Amino acid sequence: MQEIITYDSEDIADLLRVLRIVLSQINRVDIYRRTSDEYLTNIISLKRLIRYEKSSRFYTLYFSKRVKVMDSRTARKMLNNDNTPGFISINRRDVINLNYLVSLEREGLYVMGEDKPLVVSRSRRRELENSLNK
Repeated sequence: MQEIITYDSEDIADLLRVLRIVLSQINRVDIYRRTSDEYLTNIISLKRLIRYEKSSRFYTLYFSKRVKVMDSRTARKMLNNDNTPGFISINRRDVINLNYLVSLEREGLYVMGEDKPLVVSRSRRRELENSLNK
């Protein structure tokens, strides 16, 4: 659906109204990833995915209200590990969605819904701080 939005460039209140409309449209956009084989189709919402843990056999995906465990081969195909926009690896095992980052402390990183900090490796800490400063 296309919508044409007009505004008075001299009126700051009108510009703010248009910005609210545009931002609400952007917030409705969701990115989904899908994999399928003969028996099963998996679809996940990257916007709702808070973080995931990688292991050799399984990936554990953490959403706001549920946790999903997937076999590592399917999850690797779906998440493309390094090519997932908005996600960053904080150590060998954990990858987080930057939109759910609460704080980066000395003892680790806090994401929404977690009481304990996640450990950030020294090399990934620099990379994380650089991506947050952009």
